[in-house]
Amino acid sequence: NIYIAHTHPTFHDFEGKLTGGILFLQDITRAVQRKNSFIIKVGFSAALFYILSFIVIYIYFQRIIADVVRKGKEKEEAEQRAVNQSLYLHSILNSSVNTAICATDNKLRINYFNREAERIFNIPATEVMGRSINEIHQENSQIQTSHIKDLMGLVKKTGSHHFTLNPGKYMNAIVEARISTIVSHDGRFSGFLLLGHDITEKIKIQEEHSILKEKLLKSQKMESIGLMAGGVAHDLNNILTGVVSYPEFLLKSLPESSEFREPINTILDSGKRAAAIVADLLTLAQGIAAPRTTKNLNSLIIEYLNSVEGKALFSRYPNIQCNTDLDPELMNISCSHVHIRKAIMNLVINGLEAINSQGSLTITTRNQMITNSIRDNGFLKQGQYIVMSIIDTGNGIDEKDIEYIFEPFYTTTEVGKGTGLG
Repeated sequence: NIYIAHTHPTFHDFEGKLTGGILFLQDITRAVQRKNSFIIKVGFSAALFYILSFIVIYIYFQRIIADVVRKGKEKEEAEQRAVNQSLYLHSILNSSVNTAICATDNKLRINYFNREAERIFNIPATEVMGRSINEIHQENSQIQTSHIKDLMGLVKKTGSHHFTLNPGKYMNAIVEARISTIVSHDGRFSGFLLLGHDITEKIKIQEEHSILKEKLLKSQKMESIGLMAGGVAHDLNNILTGVVSYPEFLLKSLPESSEFREPINTILDSGKRAAAIVADLLTLAQGIAAPRTTKNLNSLIIEYLNSVEGKALFSRYPNIQCNTDLDPELMNISCSHVHIRKAIMNLVINGLEAINSQGSLTITTRNQMITNSIRDNGFLKQGQYIVMSIIDTGNGIDEKDIEYIFEPFYTTTEVGKGTGLG
C-alpha cells in the first residue's frame, strides 16, 4: 500500500530541541490509483491535441509557403516577360525603325539612344547615356545652352515642337525632328522624347528635281527663242539679199572716182554686218549657220589680241595689263572660228569694262579630261575638252545676274552699247 506520514504536532523542550511528536499514517493507495488513471487520460488527451494542432499548423504553413512560392514564381515570370518585352521593343527600335529616338528624364539626362540616333548624330550611345543634354551641347560651339533651355521651355508649354537640324559637329545629316514631353501615368512631367528622321536624301532629290525642272524650263525657253530667231533670220535673209548683192553690182558699174562709191560701200558694210547678225540667229536656232573647221584656240586668241580692233580696244584702257598663260600642247578643236573669235572679243570687252581703273586681265588655256567623278554640268559628256579662262580683277557679276548669263540677248550693258555677252 501507499501511505502518507504526518508528523504533526511535534514536541520541543525549553531550549527548542525536538523531543518527540505524534506520527499519523494515512493509506492513499486507492486515491493514487484513481489519480494515475486521470493523469493517463489527461496526458493522452493532451498528446492527441498537440498532434492535431501540429497537423493543422503544418497544413496551414504548407499552404502559406505554397502561396508565397506561387506568388514569387508569378512575379519572376512577370519580370521575365517584362524583360523579354523590353528587349523585343529595344530590338525593334534599333533594327526596324528608321527613326532616331532619344529620351531623357526630367533633368535632361539621356536614358535612351537608339542605333539610328547613333548614326544620325554620329556619336555612340555609350558616350551620351546618363549625360545631360546641356553637358553634351556645351561641347558643340554651334549650339548655346540658353538655346536648349529656351527650346525645352517652349516644349513644356506647347507639348511638342517641330524643327529641322542641319549638319554640324555631331550630325552628319539633315534631320527633321519633333520633340515632345513624356508624362507619367499620374500626370507628372517625366522627361523629353526626341524623334528624328534623316531627310538628307529627300532634300537631295527635291533639289535635283528643282534643278531638272529649271533646266527643262530653260530648255523650253531656248527652244522658243530658237524658233523665233530662226523665223526672223529667214525673213531677214530674204530682205538682206538685195541689200548686200545690189551694192556690189553698183560698185562694179561705178568708176573709182564716183562720189557714190563711199555711201554705197557703207550700205554694203551695213548689209554684211546685218548678215552676220542673221548668221548668229541661225546659229542660235539650228547651230549650223557657220561651217566648222579645225583650229587651235591659242592661235585664235593671239590673232585677236594682235588684231587692229584688239589693239585699239586695249589702247582705251592703258592702266589694265593683259596677261596670257596658253598651254603650248593645247589640242585642236572643231569649231566655227568666227563665233569663237566673237566670244573671245566679247569676254575681253566685258572684262575690261568690269575693271574700274587699274587692274589686269588674264587669258589661260589648258587641256581637260572630264570624267563622271568631276562632272558638274549635266550637258557635259565624258571625254577630252579644252578650257579657256578669261579672268579680270573687276567686281565680278552680280549674284542676281548669274543665273541669266547664258540666256541669249540678256545683258546689263547700257542701252546703245550692244548686248555684250548676250
